[in-house]
Amino acid sequence: MAAQKIQYVNLGKSGLKVSRVILGTMGFGSDKWITDEEASLPILEHAYKSGINTWDTADIYSHGMSERIIAKAIKQYNIPRNKLVLLSKCYNGINEEDSSIPVSTFTTNDGEMVNQVGLSRKHVFDAVEKSVERPGTYIDVLQTHRLDGETPREEIMRVLNDVVEKDGLGTLVPVPWQLGSFSRCRTLPRRMDDTSL
Repeated sequence: MAAQKIQYVNLGKSGLKVSRVILGTMGFGSDKWITDEEASLPILEHAYKSGINTWDTADIYSHGMSERIIAKAIKQYNIPRNKLVLLSKCYNGINEEDSSIPVSTFTTNDGEMVNQVGLSRKHVFDAVEKSVERPGTYIDVLQTHRLDGETPREEIMRVLNDVVEKDGLGTLVPVPWQLGSFSRCRTLPRRMDDTSL
């Protein structure tokens, strides 16, 4: 039986082509998150060789370890970076020193996690910087894990726009926002005299 050819489709209305099958790496990192590094690397290699060019990760996945494993796979298997589409997300805080701490600890922008959670200008810039540093490469698509009810929508849309301009990100996907919330946010740049979104 012949192997099925992977299909590539446009991401939304953008010109970016992604594999119809996207490899999610949420479980990659430590055995506490399901699949450790040793088991994760061959999965990434197989996905790439099978034509799955789109890998989804997030800073919160194994507290940054998932992004580091992607970097190792790219290097170890000599995967040309221009052949991959990397998606990453931000919102939650992380603790790179102790990945055994429950993720639920890192969802409140207060106390020890103040300014390390949410979609404030400070946290988005910090999170993107780390999500570029850990895998040692750029992000093709930045997603938000959720809408931040504490940060004004104008600030969220402004910082997302500024991240694209500063870091050269290709696409922003605010998921899993409710459609109405995103639609209201999309009109904000015009009202703020900013047409670059």
